Amino acid sequence: MKYNLTVLRKELYTFKDASIKLGKKPNYLNQMFKLHPDWFHPDTIMHIGRENIISEEGINFYKDNASIRAAKKAPADQG
Repeated sequence: MKYNLTVLRKELYTFKDASIKLGKKPNYLNQMFKLHPDWFHPDTIMHIGRENIISEEGINFYKDNASIRAAKKAPADQG
């Protein structure tokens, strides 16, 4: 089967590019993958050398399954 690399390139991202696409810092997905590997579908991630590659489906799976921590509340002024 022959694959068109232009089509594949649109569907695959490095963790850095995917983090930026999500509006986060470039190392965000690397940190999340180390801390919470269960938030990622194993079939959507490839390790090539030192790079982690994630598919568009993997990004969507992460967005659906990642727990988003509530913002910290400012301490109430007691005076």
